[in-house]
Amino acid sequence: MKTIMDENYFDVSELSKMFGLSENTVRNYLKAGKITARKIGKSWFAKETAIKEYLSKEKTIE
Repeated sequence: MKTIMDENYFDVSELSKMFGLSENTVRNYLKAGKITARKIGKSWFAKETAIKEYLSKEKTIE
């Protein structure tokens, strides 16, 4: 996790462990916009708030 201007950011590796998904699946979610993220250089990063938003959407679907 990286903290930039009081925002926590998670990379693909951290997200895959958090969700129990493969890194490729997480990258596909990020590319498809299921989880709002930014690509910085060759790496994807998602804000903690975007992760919480994704999780709340997933809970309402179930």
